[in-house]
Amino acid sequence: MYDTKNSETKSQKQVQSLICTAKVEHAPDIVSIQRASWRHAYPKPLIDALLSNLPISVHRQMWAERVQSQQLKTVVIFDTQTELACGFAMYELQNMSCEVHALYLPPKHIGHGYGRSLLEFIKETAGAAYCSELRLWVMEDNSEAIGFYQHLGLNLCGVTQVQKHFGKAYRKCLMNQDLLSV
Repeated sequence: MYDTKNSETKSQKQVQSLICTAKVEHAPDIVSIQRASWRHAYPKPLIDALLSNLPISVHRQMWAERVQSQQLKTVVIFDTQTELACGFAMYELQNMSCEVHALYLPPKHIGHGYGRSLLEFIKETAGAAYCSELRLWVMEDNSEAIGFYQHLGLNLCGVTQVQKHFGKAYRKCLMNQDLLSV
C-alpha cells in the first residue's frame, strides 16, 4: 500500500488517497472507471462500437482474469475518506523500462491529484526496479491526457502508431520520460 497526500487540486482541498495492488474483487470498480473514462476521452463512434460489443459481465470477467494473472501490475487508488476507487493504472517493468498500459480516472476525479499520485507511484516503483525510462501511448486527439502527461514530465517522441478499431483508424503517440534525470 502506498499512502499519498494530494495537495494540488482543482478545489484546493487536500485529498487523502491510498494506492494498493488490484485484487479480483476490484474488477467491478476497474470496469466502471474504465468505461467512464473511455466515454470522456475517446471519440463517440469508437466508444459506442466498443461498449456495444463488450458486455459489462464480460468486461468484469476480463479484468478479474487480468488482475489474477498478475502478468501486468495493476494498482487502484482509493479516496481514504469515502473509500471509493478513484482510478487505476496498469504497467509493466521490463528490460530496464516501464511501460504504462493504462491510467484511467472517471471525469469526476480528474483534477484532484489522483492521476498524479498514480503516475508518481509508478515512477517510484520503476526507479526502485532500476528502470531508466517510462513510456506510454496516448490517442493523438486526447489533448487533455497529453497535457497532463507533459505537465508531469513526459515528452512526445514524434513516434506514432495507427490502430484500427471497428474499421476506423486511430493514431496513437508515444510519450516518454528519462527516469535517470528525474
